[in-house]
Amino acid sequence: MNSRKIHVHLLKAILLVLVAYPLIWIVSSSFSAPEASTGGQVWLFPVKPTIRAYEAIFEYRKVWIGYGNSFFYATFGTLINVILTILAAYPLSRPDFKARHIYM
Repeated sequence: MNSRKIHVHLLKAILLVLVAYPLIWIVSSSFSAPEASTGGQVWLFPVKPTIRAYEAIFEYRKVWIGYGNSFFYATFGTLINVILTILAAYPLSRPDFKARHIYM
């Protein structure tokens, strides 16, 4: 393996750690007891594992409203975008459309 490949793999490993560690820490903190999270005892694995945080979040009504809004915007936003893309693509695909070259 040449020097360049070693440097590329080393850079990828460093970037992986920089990206993955905060994500792992957030998941570990969410499954840890509140006093362990606020006390700075969580590093990589959950301390005193519990799901109390998730129970509290999912009992909160506005979280479900947010999920509903996300579903609504994703569904209808996608539908509207597909319809508008079809309506724009059809005329642009016609060779007899005079403004075709301007838009393309």
